[in-house]
Amino acid sequence: MTDMMSVRVPKEYRKKLRKFKQINWSEVVRKAIAARIDEEERRMDIKEAVSFMDGIRERILKSQGSTDYDSSEAIRRWRETRR
Repeated sequence: MTDMMSVRVPKEYRKKLRKFKQINWSEVVRKAIAARIDEEERRMDIKEAVSFMDGIRERILKSQGSTDYDSSEAIRRWRETRR
């Protein structure tokens, strides 16, 4: 099922659109909307993941306290062992 939606464009765009009658502009707009929705959903997923990880970090800091652990050193050490 689909819903009807209207889009206003400047007159100069409309004139240019008419030059390309072979293009299904409705389909172009649908694909652009779908791509933007996908992009925004990915952004929301990333924000949720960051928020979740921040929550984990806060819980660890509350229970364990601050630490001087530097993960970059551990990462370098593991990378060196794989070589």
